Amino acid sequence: MKKSSAKILIVEDEALIGWSLANALKKAGFTVVIAETGEKALEKLSSSGYDLVITDLNLPHIDGFEVASFVKKFSSDIPVLMMTTKDKNFMNDPAHLTNVDNVIEKPFNLKEIITLVTEYTHRKAACN
Repeated sequence: MKKSSAKILIVEDEALIGWSLANALKKAGFTVVIAETGEKALEKLSSSGYDLVITDLNLPHIDGFEVASFVKKFSSDIPVLMMTTKDKNFMNDPAHLTNVDNVIEKPFNLKEIITLVTEYTHRKAACN
């Protein structure tokens, strides 16, 4: 799979962060869709195939863990990357680790995220 064929869903309620991440991924050749809420993410996930989901942890109403759980129930082979400003101690709970493939701490480095997304989408393509 080429990078440009991978479709990424970004779930982020902070418009500037979502826009910055989407722009960087688009420039790297990915197809990107943004959902501003967990509810919108669930709608988008139900209607279109995604190769990877990047979700913020802290979302109103439906949080990132609920989004990740829905993604894995919908298709267990879709990688989920969780963005958070909290420290990683919440990841010590095995229940949280079940549906999250990797954690991205804010503020993040866009080049590192592009590398991470590339690795996960290539892995997913190799398994299919």
